Amino acid sequence: MEYILDSIASYLETKKEALTDRLIDDATEKLDTELTHDYLEKHRTMLPTLISKVAKSLTKTQEETEEMHITYEVDPSFFRDGSFLRDTIELISTFRLSLMKELEDEGLFDKMTRSELTSLYEEVIFVFDDVIRNTTSKFNVSNQHRLDSIEAEMVELSAPIVPIAQGIAVMPMVGEFSEVRARHIREVVIPKVSELEIETLIIDLSGILAFDTYVAQNFFGIHDVLELIGVEMVVTGVRPAVAQTSVQLGINFKGLNAYGTLEGYLKTRT
Repeated sequence: MEYILDSIASYLETKKEALTDRLIDDATEKLDTELTHDYLEKHRTMLPTLISKVAKSLTKTQEETEEMHITYEVDPSFFRDGSFLRDTIELISTFRLSLMKELEDEGLFDKMTRSELTSLYEEVIFVFDDVIRNTTSKFNVSNQHRLDSIEAEMVELSAPIVPIAQGIAVMPMVGEFSEVRARHIREVVIPKVSELEIETLIIDLSGILAFDTYVAQNFFGIHDVLELIGVEMVVTGVRPAVAQTSVQLGINFKGLNAYGTLEGYLKTRT
């Protein structure tokens, strides 16, 4: 058995470049998905390494194969360029089937027993499954980073500082007030307020979806920090519904300089 597997391993290592070309061509013919030239070329540069890993796995245990650290490095740019995880996994799976077909067509299965053939399949499946797991993991990490970046941009846009007069700025709040937004205000907005030498920061709640004890606690906390750095905090956009909910929840606005509308507050300054 070892002699046969050694022969197949030697064949794979010797012919990996030619096999790569044939696997790419086969995938192009079989798959319905439109595969761009650049996308296939990326795989063309990585496939020889993968075939080499398959070859080495045939003469080693699975533990030794894992320790080789030969990976099929799917670059995160695959996914940034619009490639779907499904398409990438389908392509890798096609490579696996085509590789086995190439070995069969070469006549390398002819003298193998059922047990030897099973062992060969297990090794090939193990290596390719490991690649699929790594690819999925990389996609998830890349996708999470993208989502985090989008969320950060949304938070930035949802709590902008808009100067409206010398020393006065408005920060309109839109949507849901979350811990991410509260942290953004504490870590980004407040330092920027100090940097811009703003004396009065008007926080407008007209676009806030809900005002509850969690939101109130954060606003009182923001008020205390601004007060410490000498900035007056004014809350506007306290709609009747928000005021009624606040009363029901026992939230006391007396500690805050609050107004029903931004316009109403600005009139007090004229």
